This record gives sequence, C-alpha cells and structure tokens, in this order.
Amino acid sequence: MMDQETIYSNLLQALIQSNFRFNAQAVTPSELRQEHDKLSAALRFVLDYHILDLLGVDTPDFDLDPAFDPQGVQVLLNEIRDYAALVGFKYLLGQPVVVAVIDADTYKVDELIAFADRFDQAIVAMLAFGGKMGRAQLSSTGIILYTFFDHAAAGVFTETTQAKCKRWHFWKKTFVIPWMIDVSAKMIRRHSGLPLITSPLLDADKISRSVFSR
Repeated sequence: MMDQETIYSNLLQALIQSNFRFNAQAVTPSELRQEHDKLSAALRFVLDYHILDLLGVDTPDFDLDPAFDPQGVQVLLNEIRDYAALVGFKYLLGQPVVVAVIDADTYKVDELIAFADRFDQAIVAMLAFGGKMGRAQLSSTGIILYTFFDHAAAGVFTETTQAKCKRWHFWKKTFVIPWMIDVSAKMIRRHSGLPLITSPLLDADKISRSVFSR
C-alpha cells in the first residue's frame, strides 16, 4: 500500500492539474477574466435561442471582479486548514469551489460529521466572494475528500457516515459533497444525489488515476 506522504503528494499534484490553488493570492486576474468570458459565452448561447425572451426575463448582468477579495478568501481557507490536510480553491464560472482533504482514519464518526458542518459554514461564507447575475448570487461548492488508509474503516464510513456528511442549502445555492478515498482499494467513492454532475468541479476518475498510478 502507498504510504501517506506519497498519497498526499500525489493528491497535491492532481489538484494542481485540476486548476486548484492553495493560496488565494495565486488566483490571477487572467483566471478571473477567463471565467467571466466563459459565463458570458454561455449566456450568449442561451440568448441565441431566445429562452430568456420567452420567459420575459431581462438579460442578466454578470459581476465577478468586485466580489473577489483574496484576503477574505484566505481567511476562510485558513479556517478549513485547522482540520484539513490539504485545502484547494478555484473559481468555476464565477463560483467558488473548495476541496478539503481530511485524514480520516484517526477520527470518530461524530468528528467526521462535525468537519462537514464546519466546512459547510465556510462554503456558505464563500458566497460573499462569488459572482452574481443581476441580483442573483451564484452558488458555491465544497468537496470533502475523506481519506482512509484503513480499508475496514473506509467501508464503515461508506455504509454509515458518508451520506450524513452531505450538506445542501437550496435557497443559498451551496453544496458540501462528501467523497471517500480508500487507499487500500485504490478507489474514490463519490457522493450520491445532488448535484448529479460534479466532473467540471473535480473529476474523480482523473484524480484517481493521478493518485494511484504514479
């Protein structure tokens, strides 16, 4: 079985390849502008099909740059680092996405659930640093990678705890999605339920290949 240092080193490299940053200051104006342009292009696609016209909805304004505050984002990332081995951050179409890697073997069930609650608070707070369309705040999402080197503990977590670590605030549009990494089995078990598609946020198959095939 791969040792802890190797696994976390591989995870770090995999997250970097997935465009996550580990310091808010590393998010460049160029990256922000690219996300702005991507969302603008998506809006133009919708408008080309007149969907908004049919609904009687005005063209929304997209506002990202004024919301980005590296110091404010870094405060939240530092809070997550109090209990996470790795914390990565990126913008996707103006929406904050945070990944936290938890070294899960040594914690009890109630502690693992408590981490989800604390992470959820940070993800809700991240809304302040995301984009808007008109008056509508865009979403923010967090993915927790509960990492087990003990295969039996990983199985217990999957059966009894993983679903209890998912958080979803419908009106606020925030998600906390619990995934499990079983190092012994060389696998990542994703969440079930909403949101159904997470590969644009973090591609589990790609991460798995990067972590376990090095």
